[in-house]
Amino acid sequence: MTNNVPNAFEIFPWNRNFETGIDDIDQQHRVLVNILNRLAWHFASDTSELTPDQILDELLSYAAFHFEYEETIWNKTLSEAAMAKSHRESHQMFFAQVEELRNSREPQEEVLTRLFDFLTRWLAFHILESDRRMALTVELVQQGLEVSEAKNRVDAELSGSASVLVNALLEIYGKLSSSTIQLMREKMARLRAEDELSRIQHERLNQALEEQAREYQHHLETLAYTDALTGLWNRNGIVRRIREYLADDVRAENSAALVSIDLDNFKDLNDCLGEDAADRLLGLLSRRWLDAIPADACLARTGGDEFALLLPDAN
Repeated sequence: MTNNVPNAFEIFPWNRNFETGIDDIDQQHRVLVNILNRLAWHFASDTSELTPDQILDELLSYAAFHFEYEETIWNKTLSEAAMAKSHRESHQMFFAQVEELRNSREPQEEVLTRLFDFLTRWLAFHILESDRRMALTVELVQQGLEVSEAKNRVDAELSGSASVLVNALLEIYGKLSSSTIQLMREKMARLRAEDELSRIQHERLNQALEEQAREYQHHLETLAYTDALTGLWNRNGIVRRIREYLADDVRAENSAALVSIDLDNFKDLNDCLGEDAADRLLGLLSRRWLDAIPADACLARTGGDEFALLLPDAN
């Protein structure tokens, strides 16, 4: 219930001026403020797993608990005082106002904006004005003053410049509510755009890596199974092709032939014309043989002047 809003603007920033001096009440106020901030964050975020209604229900439920706890404290000292009665009535008006806004048939955007404005202003007033006034009065009564005398002293203390300051803070928090919601939405839109950009970049990087891996795999297979000079299969290549042929269940029996080809006196030609010319001759012979053999045949250079030819269909 009291989890902080993650990396978010706060619609209701908390500071020590909101403390009443009663630890339990101050802690409960912090929880209310935290829930309100979460409600604003989830309203601004369209990726939230929770709906604003769910968090609003949480806020109302905790507010009911808080009000009851408060009234228990005030009633011990101020149960018959008019200010205690007025305070209890304000609690009931809070729920009535929220339900009225919640059930409004106006556009949701406008209703939620008004709801946040009301919650922010009401909570600030509830803490800064009402609860602080009650807490100070209770403190003076516990020190021995009559309720009326304590009330008059608190009224004097919270009038004048203090009252102006409270009203100024209420106005600031009211304006803060609408501007913060807009900032939250802009931040969420920016985060979504950054996430989408990161996803696209990640996909492109993965595609590039996959293409590079395929090219590298192809290069390795070329080195492993191809003769660099002629472009034919090498010994490994034709051995693999023979194994594939033998593993084929649909091949006809006694239909294949494996031919070994050796160029006579090729060494003399190599010594006479040089390696470059001999290599060009091997390339020329390879191309001519490829033009002459069937399409399903497999020709490989297995040594310097040695070749092998696999004919899957020797008929």
